[in-house]
Amino acid sequence: YQRRVHGGPSTRMNFDKRTSRHQHRDRFLHTINNTSFLDKLTDGHLAPSSVNIYTRKRPLFDYESQRGEYDVLTVDPHVSRIVVHNCLMHPDMVRMHVVHQAFPSTMVFPETAANTEVYKCAAQPLVSGVAHGQGEVALILMYGQTGSGKTYTMTAIEEMSCRDIYSNMAHGLEVLVSIFEIAGKSCHDLLSTTPSEVTFLDGGDGSMQLCGAMEAKPRNASDLLNLIKTAKQRRKTHSTAINATSSRSHSVCQISVAHPNGQIQGRLMLVDCAGSERKEDSAYHTAERRKEGAEINASIHALKECMRALVSGAKHVPFRTNVLTKALKESFTMPGSRIAVIATVSPTATDTEHSIGTLRTVCSWRGCEDMIYEKKEDAGSSGTHDFLRRATEPTPVIPSAVLNNDTDALARQATRRAQQWANKRRALMESAAAAKVVSSAQNAHNANRGPTQKGATGSPPSPKSTPRQVRHSSHSITTSNSGRENENPMMGGGPGMSYPKAETNKHPSRWTPEEARHWVMHRVRCVLPGGVDGKSLLRWNLSKCISFCDNDERRGLLLFNGLRLEGDHASEMEKNKRKQHLRR
Repeated sequence: YQRRVHGGPSTRMNFDKRTSRHQHRDRFLHTINNTSFLDKLTDGHLAPSSVNIYTRKRPLFDYESQRGEYDVLTVDPHVSRIVVHNCLMHPDMVRMHVVHQAFPSTMVFPETAANTEVYKCAAQPLVSGVAHGQGEVALILMYGQTGSGKTYTMTAIEEMSCRDIYSNMAHGLEVLVSIFEIAGKSCHDLLSTTPSEVTFLDGGDGSMQLCGAMEAKPRNASDLLNLIKTAKQRRKTHSTAINATSSRSHSVCQISVAHPNGQIQGRLMLVDCAGSERKEDSAYHTAERRKEGAEINASIHALKECMRALVSGAKHVPFRTNVLTKALKESFTMPGSRIAVIATVSPTATDTEHSIGTLRTVCSWRGCEDMIYEKKEDAGSSGTHDFLRRATEPTPVIPSAVLNNDTDALARQATRRAQQWANKRRALMESAAAAKVVSSAQNAHNANRGPTQKGATGSPPSPKSTPRQVRHSSHSITTSNSGRENENPMMGGGPGMSYPKAETNKHPSRWTPEEARHWVMHRVRCVLPGGVDGKSLLRWNLSKCISFCDNDERRGLLLFNGLRLEGDHASEMEKNKRKQHLRR
């Protein structure tokens, strides 16, 4: 964001995406509300399949609106699409644009949809099929960012599923329930009062047998619901910046309808996946939290591979790659199994990347990525030309909210930084000129005296020293006006920091890795890593130069300033050559 404050120098302030969205809230909202993209949405209904995708948008809460959040999601149930309006800034931090991305779905639910509507459309057909005891296997899976209403929706589905199972269950059947959590590569029983690990074994009939898990027999819907609530209290959670009780494990509730002899007549799997989060959203970025995130991502990837194999009709489903897919084996391998994925998304501008990631993930599970389409729209295309004209003028004014009503302090800071850089540059040029005068006088004095002896300092040479001509480690530069070495062979970065010039007149940006390595070794006595040429070396800032020189500030400054002086010298030589060519 370029600006000029109180006649001071032009500066640039960079903000992250989330901050910029809040600063330009009104402009982005104007573009979202007046876009024509929503009028051109194509049909996004997904045909019924073994894997169906449902999307639910939660409402924007009052405390979020007071915090400056705004709605960036648009739901169109008529075409079964949900649109994410990604509000972004151009690299110049002045121009703005919105990327509209439309995602398909089997059915979408706006923020006004009630839990009963979601259950009737997405879950009830699967629950009824299992309750009738006809051998059906069904999976209802919740996926989304923590704080997007995932557990809230699953809790409502569990309550209504418990009632429907007992009301629709055939006479003579009973309900068996097992509840466990999967965290990484381990699985633990949630019904047991003492921690116990659960393992999986392949059954002879193609089912997956649970070993070490408690199996309860609730007598009615109330007992079943109480078991689920008790198990949830033992689930692994951690506090994050978004949710005080963020789920860090996958919760699996396995409800089976069986004969009294133990023969399974139907099975319903209710899976509440761990909340997806970005690293900066966690309250504490410990190694354990990073490991948890990696394990969650691995299980989500395994789910994607299994579901895509199921949708495509592949002969082999890779369910053995992860513990979660092992637990859900029957849903992937049993003929006639049905899967309902319910994705929950948050409408806030801060969670835009989360919402896009959630929707892209569930679309990849169904294999419908080719139905996602997007359009980029300039935020100034809807009656904002005057705003953009003022923003791109040479002296734009930042709103007081951005400057936090402290324009004087920012102006002084910008002026001080510019003055410091100018003083540094002036000092470098003056020291280089002074070193040139001193070295020229020394060269003239040495030429009158003839060859010097090693160790000559105004006193007689030591007996062991042998006469030898002193030569600089680099070649002297010969000008076009004279064949004598009359130009200063030394360059300076300050008192006591002079050093020989490079052996070549090439600009540092054209140095090969060998030339750059040789220059650095002779100037600061450090070994440059292989493959670093002069162009890469010029990109190093002062802090990196100091760090490279073992945190020696003097040598780091010598390296940083020396590179720029070498560049100035090479540019001057090129300029002299062009002048000489024009004279000829």
